[in-house]
Amino acid sequence: PGRVAVRRLVVDAWSRATAQLRALAVTDRATAGEATELRRLVTRALGPVLGSLTDGSDAERRAALALLAPADVAAAVPALLALAASDAPLALRYEALVGAGRAATSAHSGRLAALADEGNDLVLRVAAVWALGRLGTGADDALRRALGAAEPPLRGLAALALARSANARTERSRSALVVELE
Repeated sequence: PGRVAVRRLVVDAWSRATAQLRALAVTDRATAGEATELRRLVTRALGPVLGSLTDGSDAERRAALALLAPADVAAAVPALLALAASDAPLALRYEALVGAGRAATSAHSGRLAALADEGNDLVLRVAAVWALGRLGTGADDALRRALGAAEPPLRGLAALALARSANARTERSRSALVVELE
């Protein structure tokens, strides 16, 4: 009980201390320096925040996600992906996946691809394809699979991501994507 109370206090204090920076980061108005400061502050409280994310109540998870999602903390991505793949409420899973997508690297492409596949809720699949599209490399196979999805948002996000990727630089590659969509 003592550890849980301390964890809650730390998450609450850090939430208040970073509120302005998080508000800027969520709207992509944060300067590079502000984004770096937010990441530094959240990283300092990472242990209690991850504890709330993995072991806390839904309210504690929401508070932890509010800290982590806009902060782009790479060390939090595995815990965020685990929450996204869990049986937590859909809104929490979605927020976790968006937070993971902001900081994920190509090393996370397999787990993101699994969340983008059929069998998951469409909201999660869309967020996973968005996250895969942000990776830039290592996600082309999963994005190509999303081109064949029945849902237009998945196909559209996948096409945009592939068109921007390093593997689709030539005009011929872009034309092939348009043909695949038709």
